[in-house]
Amino acid sequence: MPRRPSRRRWCPATSTSGRYVRLSTHLTRLIHTLPQSVAPAHAFDTLPSGTYNIYNAAWGSAQLRSYSPDQPIFVSLTREWPGPFGQWKVEQRDDSNLYTITNIGLSSPVHSSNDLVVPGPSGDGFSIEQAGDNVFTIRVPNQDKVWTVDTNTVRSDVHLEGQDGTAAQLWRFVPVDY
Repeated sequence: MPRRPSRRRWCPATSTSGRYVRLSTHLTRLIHTLPQSVAPAHAFDTLPSGTYNIYNAAWGSAQLRSYSPDQPIFVSLTREWPGPFGQWKVEQRDDSNLYTITNIGLSSPVHSSNDLVVPGPSGDGFSIEQAGDNVFTIRVPNQDKVWTVDTNTVRSDVHLEGQDGTAAQLWRFVPVDY
């Protein structure tokens, strides 16, 4: 019986012995290094205004993104790079401790709608509060509702729930260097 061709994919990235490694091995190594590579360069007490990639603490390297106005923003374990649709302009409002969070790719600020967070023509102000070492909660002002994701799926819309302190409600802001 003829031998079936191997389905293994080989990657030019080499192992320490100089041999080619399986692509799955290379990707596994890369994925395990991502959480460290997306860590902020310095700690913030209050978040300075700027452009950020935003990551949920429970989802590791899964970047917050949005591709359509009036559709919930989400995190996903997909492999595509979201580009500007995964970048967020975070601006502190002059008159308060509230921030406007705008998706760069859509040029749309986000607001809460039926306990979901969606980009649209106008944005709500959100309170961004430090909740630990380099992690923050994003809160609806004067309410006990924070940005939350589900952790039992490969894609989760950002919705609003009462604060419980879990990693599903903690967010990392990594400055974008242009």
